Amino acid sequence: MNSFIKYFCCVFLSLLFASTCYAKAVSNLGAESFYKVIYNINNSSQFAMSDLEQKNNVYSFSISNSIYGYGVAFGIDSAGYVSELSISTYLPQKVIENFNENDKTSGQMYRELYNYLRSEKYGPRASESVALKKATEYQQERINKIIELFNLCGVFGNGIMNSYGVDLLYKISEEDAELFAQYDNFYNKLYLSPKEASMRGINERYINHALLKRIVSEITPMLTGLGLSASEINTLVASFNKNSGNTFCSKTDRMIYMQVDTDSRGDSVDIKIYAL
Repeated sequence: MNSFIKYFCCVFLSLLFASTCYAKAVSNLGAESFYKVIYNINNSSQFAMSDLEQKNNVYSFSISNSIYGYGVAFGIDSAGYVSELSISTYLPQKVIENFNENDKTSGQMYRELYNYLRSEKYGPRASESVALKKATEYQQERINKIIELFNLCGVFGNGIMNSYGVDLLYKISEEDAELFAQYDNFYNKLYLSPKEASMRGINERYINHALLKRIVSEITPMLTGLGLSASEINTLVASFNKNSGNTFCSKTDRMIYMQVDTDSRGDSVDIKIYAL
C-alpha cells in the first residue's frame, strides 16, 4: 500500500492548493455529516472504510478491500459545505498484479495436478485423465479471465492499448497459438499499440467505459452521499465524453460534473467531482 499512500498524498496536496473557483458546493452537507452518510451507505459493501481525518482544512478517508482501494479528499467552502471531491485509485495496477501473482498456465496446472495425484498413489492413466480434464476446464477459464481483464484494464477509451493489454494478449499465446493469432489480429485492428500511439503523437488517455462503470459502481456510496439518485448516476455514466460527464442532481438542485483522468500507463485513475 506504500505506493497508494504516496500517490494519494500527491492528490491530497494538489487539492489543498487547488483553485476554489466553482460556483457551488458539491454537497449540502458538512464534512462529518457527509462522511456519516457515506459510512452508513457503505456499511454493507465489500469495502472497509477508514476514519475521517482532517489536516489543513482538507478532510480525507479511504475505502479498501484486500486488493485495492480509493483515497478520498475534499475541502469545505466558506458556508461549511463539502466543496470539490477528489478520489484516486490504483485499481488497474493492483488488479493486474493480483492476477499475475496467482496466474499459471494450463500446462503448469496439468503437471502440478498430475504429480500430486501420482504422489497420492493414483495410477498414471487415472492421474493423466483427471489432470487433463481439470487443465482443459482451467484453460478456458483462464482465457476468459484474460479477455475480461484486457477489456477492463488493458485499453484506453480512445482506442489505445496499454502495456497491460499487450502482456495480457501474450498470455493467450501460452494457451492456444491459433486463438492468440485470431485475438491478436482482432484487437490490433481495434486498438493502437503504445508504440503506434507514440509514433502518431497521441498523448491523451481516456478511461474506457468498462473501467468507468466498475469504478462508478464502487464509489456509488459517495455519489449517493452527494445526493444523486440511481437514475442520475446512470445518466452521469452515459453522458461521458472523453474524460468527463455530468448530471443534474434534483436533491441539491445543481449540476454535478465528474472528470476522470488516467496516467499514461493505465496504472491509476484520478476523479474530480464538482458542482455548478
